[in-house]
Amino acid sequence: MATVKGDVHDIGKNIVSVVLACNNYEIVDLGVMVPPEKIIETAISERVDAIGLSGLITPSLDEMVYLAKEMQRQNFELPLLIGGATTSKAHTAVKIDTQYKNAVVHVNDASRAVTVVGDLLNKKSSRAYVAELKKNYDEFRTKFLKRGKEKSYISIQEARQRKYTIDWDTSEIVKPKAMGVQVLKQLSLKELLPFIDWSPFFRSWDLHGKYPDILKDDVVGEQAVQLFNDAQEMVQHIIAKQLLKPKAVFGLFEANTINDDDISVQKKGEEIAVFRTLRQQLKKREGIPNIALADFIAPKHSGKTDYVGAFCVGVFGAQELADSYREKEDDYNAIMVQAIADRFAEAFAEYLHKDVRTKHWAMPKMRI
Repeated sequence: MATVKGDVHDIGKNIVSVVLACNNYEIVDLGVMVPPEKIIETAISERVDAIGLSGLITPSLDEMVYLAKEMQRQNFELPLLIGGATTSKAHTAVKIDTQYKNAVVHVNDASRAVTVVGDLLNKKSSRAYVAELKKNYDEFRTKFLKRGKEKSYISIQEARQRKYTIDWDTSEIVKPKAMGVQVLKQLSLKELLPFIDWSPFFRSWDLHGKYPDILKDDVVGEQAVQLFNDAQEMVQHIIAKQLLKPKAVFGLFEANTINDDDISVQKKGEEIAVFRTLRQQLKKREGIPNIALADFIAPKHSGKTDYVGAFCVGVFGAQELADSYREKEDDYNAIMVQAIADRFAEAFAEYLHKDVRTKHWAMPKMRI
């Protein structure tokens, strides 16, 4: 089991690992940010029966495709299991299954993992199961590709002519109160609680629904309430003992657009960096612009100085705390800690975004 290169999310993978381990499967957990070379090397050295990949962010999908290609190149015959929030049957069938002649299975629910692995490893029926799986993906792929409308694109030159336009002569530019890089210190997790979105928390446990409605759901409501109560108890424990530490850094800088799509970041008039932004090139109906982020920053030739901001947040201590529970063979609370830390990190981003806009940048309310 591995979360692919470039991705640090492993809550779903950990749940699947626990479910499989409880059904007498031995799990080789490679952790997160695992390069394909290590996955293949470990599969060979450990003589595994199947490979499971997990990913939460979109770039993870490309890593999965690459690994499937590499497994095919090296003549692997092991089943490849695909899971994670960003994965889908469509992507698995269209992009991954076509790259690997052996079994590729999208497992969208941890509860299905045991059945799927059992079917794949059953010596008597696995061949028929894989054949049916391949047939199903082939039929799905054909229908999917037929129903998809062909997208039309325009040249970058035409896209730039159709950029989003702003009247910079009349537009007010608000200068931040404090420029440069700043570090946020001594923030309490209590301050982040109002910013937590609990819906993704439930999805990480394969309970699908929107908070707070999920707590009254006819199917998963009772389970959701129990899980939520456990989470609240853990949150209070973490806050009381200061077991997780929120940290952040943000910067506010002078900026201007140059070369249509690029943002020149400056310090006291001197360029310190350039952001190359992408412009949309999808053909759109008349009057709809092909935007790039650079459209929203005053161009250099306007004679006005504009500003950009960037920030990075993190909640530290989650891995160590989760590991302490695993050492006690308490996988439930280990996963709970990681799921809560993930919610705190997202809440911190919301908190800091608001804090910078209202306090450090002090934008008018109509812009917020």
